Amino acid sequence: MDNNLISSLVARFGSAVWDQYQVVRWMYYDYVRVPTGGTSQLQFFRVPAGALDPNATSVQKTIEQTNVPKATSFGQNYFALSAIRTHVNLLPKNRQVAAIAANSRAVSRGYSGIAAGVMQTAYNFLNQGTLEIGFGDKQYLTLERPFVNVPPGAGVEIGNISGNFPAADVATGPNKYTTFWTQQSTDPRNIFVVSPTLVIEPEQTINVAINFYGANSPSFTGTFIVDDTPTYATPGFEVGMIFDGYLIRPRQ
Repeated sequence: MDNNLISSLVARFGSAVWDQYQVVRWMYYDYVRVPTGGTSQLQFFRVPAGALDPNATSVQKTIEQTNVPKATSFGQNYFALSAIRTHVNLLPKNRQVAAIAANSRAVSRGYSGIAAGVMQTAYNFLNQGTLEIGFGDKQYLTLERPFVNVPPGAGVEIGNISGNFPAADVATGPNKYTTFWTQQSTDPRNIFVVSPTLVIEPEQTINVAINFYGANSPSFTGTFIVDDTPTYATPGFEVGMIFDGYLIRPRQ
C-alpha cells in the first residue's frame, strides 16, 4: 500500500501519539435552564449533550447547550483554564411560550421595567448568587455575584430599546410608558482572568455550581407583561458557564 495513503489514513483515523502534544484554543461551555419558580442551586458540567436538562425535562441538550464530553469531567485531555465567564441568556422569542412568541411587542414593550416585569426580575437575578468551583475534593473558588463579577465579556450591548407605545393613551395596564433592559457586561476587559493558569488533568472531577443562599433565586413566573393590555406569561431563561482556555491533546 502507498505510504502517502497510509499516512493520510493514520492522520484521519489513527491512534494518538501520546508522547507528542498539540495546544488548541478552546472553550468548554454548559447552559442550564433556570427553573421558572426560582431555585437554590444551578449545577454545571453535569449533563452532556443527548441527556435531558434537569430543570426542563422535555429539553434534550444539544451541542448548542453544551460541549462537555461526559458528566463532571473534561474527558481524557488536559485543559489549561485561563478565564471564566457566565452568560445569562433569554431564550429566543420563537422558543418562548406561545403568549410571548406570538406577541408582536414582546421585546420592545413586553419585557418592560415595571415592578414585576421580566427585566426587573432579571436585574434582581443578575445581582444574586455565589459561584463555587471545586476540583476533586478541593474547593478552588468562591465568588459572590458571579453574573456581575464573571460576565461573558462578549456579545451585543443594548443601550436602549424602542418604546412601541400606543397612539392614544389606554387606561388599562400598570405602566404604559416604560422601557428597560438589563444585561451583563459585554466588555472583554471585564472577564474573570484565572492567574496563574490552572491545568485541569484528564478525568479530574469538576464541581461547578451557582448557589442562592438564604432564599431562592427570583421567580420568573408570570413576569411577562404587555403594558396597555396586561398579559402575563412565564419566559424561559438559560444560564451558561464557560471555561475559557487551551485544550492540550495528543497529536494525531
